[in-house]
Amino acid sequence: MNIENNKLVNDYLDNVCSNIKNTRMHNEIRAELLCHIEDRFLSNLDKGSDEEGAIENAVTIMGDYRKVGEDLNKIHKPSIEWGILISTLLILSIGLVSLTFTSNYLDVRELYINKSIIFSFIGIVSLFLCSSFNYIKLKVSSKKIYIISILLLLLCLFSGTVVGGSRSFLVLGSFSINILELSPILILISLCNLVKEFKKCTTKMDFLEVYTLCFMPLILMIAFRSISCIAIYFIGVCAILKTKKYKNKYILIPIFVCFLLFLLALNSYRIERLTSFLNPYLDPQGSTYIYNQIQTALHNSVLIGEANNFIPNLIPEAHSDFIFIFIIYRFGYLAGATTISLCGFLLFKISKILMKVKNTYNKSLVIILLTTLCIKFIYSILMNLGMAPHIPISIPFLSYGGTSGIINLMLIGLILNIYKIRNLSNIESLNTCNK
Repeated sequence: MNIENNKLVNDYLDNVCSNIKNTRMHNEIRAELLCHIEDRFLSNLDKGSDEEGAIENAVTIMGDYRKVGEDLNKIHKPSIEWGILISTLLILSIGLVSLTFTSNYLDVRELYINKSIIFSFIGIVSLFLCSSFNYIKLKVSSKKIYIISILLLLLCLFSGTVVGGSRSFLVLGSFSINILELSPILILISLCNLVKEFKKCTTKMDFLEVYTLCFMPLILMIAFRSISCIAIYFIGVCAILKTKKYKNKYILIPIFVCFLLFLLALNSYRIERLTSFLNPYLDPQGSTYIYNQIQTALHNSVLIGEANNFIPNLIPEAHSDFIFIFIIYRFGYLAGATTISLCGFLLFKISKILMKVKNTYNKSLVIILLTTLCIKFIYSILMNLGMAPHIPISIPFLSYGGTSGIINLMLIGLILNIYKIRNLSNIESLNTCNK
């Protein structure tokens, strides 16, 4: 007898779920309770009970539906990871305060501050929206998201607006969208579902499909010559493949090929820019100018407060790529250490969520989001300290930026959303009950 369609059982499950506010957990809870009822039902049959009596006894032993529902509601109650939310808002506040000072010194207050406040407001609203919508729709729409992202890259490649030497923006009236900030993360999110598990790749065509899905966007990104975009996507793909249990040899070969393609796309000027940080005094008025300015800022900075011999315009692009070195230069090493501590705390809290998440798809998403934020934070800080080549990459929540700032806050919202149902396991594994 299939008890799944029994009215008494379904009424009991419906009544239990009516007391559980987290609706996204209902399917799993129903599946788990059904397993327990079926176990008891089969045990009753073995003892000689008739089917109807066995079902009634099994449901009765489960307990009062109100008490069961209330207990499960406490366990699966949606909760906010306050550590992530508060640290994000604190870093954002530090960024806005720092932008206020850079704007005053550069006499462009209206340009940076007003826009930054607007972008931050939109980003915070987006954060809370992303923390509450049913993100499983991303999984259902993976193919559409992938295709749209590829089309956006192609559109941007042929008709995008050039900013900072890269054709990365699409202009829509008075609005502009940085496609190289948006597309890589969207493609990575779609790949969390589209890439097959390694054990499911049984033919050469399966592997070809996986490689095409993963590395075709990378070839497009190489055409833009955006190192930050390529690095984020490149490492994200590796993380997905490792999560899907692919062996190293199946990852290294296509990575090596793409790396060679990237090297071929570089010209002598870009190579010089990427290596000049190794000798910051080689060309102080040319390719190593920014590294000399960083060394000057660090040398004159103090523990607390404004640096000695403070020069307002010492740091180029202090509002965007180099806002962290400006924080040290203007507010002192303690302010810089506090900022790094907050960034590290945020990444640590996200990594803890990764350990708590049970669902495979959710775990893949958290890995991608954590990897993206880690690359941006760590590389940007190293670059600001003169320990890495200068590439166009902003520090999340600190640097001035429209698309990038909003996207980063949306990523935090998605992480908070996943945290709410961290106890959700793989529903497909509940299709068979323990007997």
